[in-house]
Amino acid sequence: MSLYFQKNFRPIFALFFAVLFLTLIQLKIPIHSAINSIFIITVNNILFIIALINYKRLSQVDLSNPNRMVRCILGLK
Repeated sequence: MSLYFQKNFRPIFALFFAVLFLTLIQLKIPIHSAINSIFIITVNNILFIIALINYKRLSQVDLSNPNRMVRCILGLK
């Protein structure tokens, strides 16, 4: 079970930065499309913050006590 919580989050963070990079490029180059870049950047940042919080929370999980681990993940502390 410890392997499940020891995931590599680098691809996830790379995806967030790729979306941010592409929207910033779209802002600089005037492409005539119906893409709301500010909205995409805002939602991407919110999802990135949520991913960071969950990464921090999962990295602090005590794997020796399964009952406590489940309560921590469910937020029942």
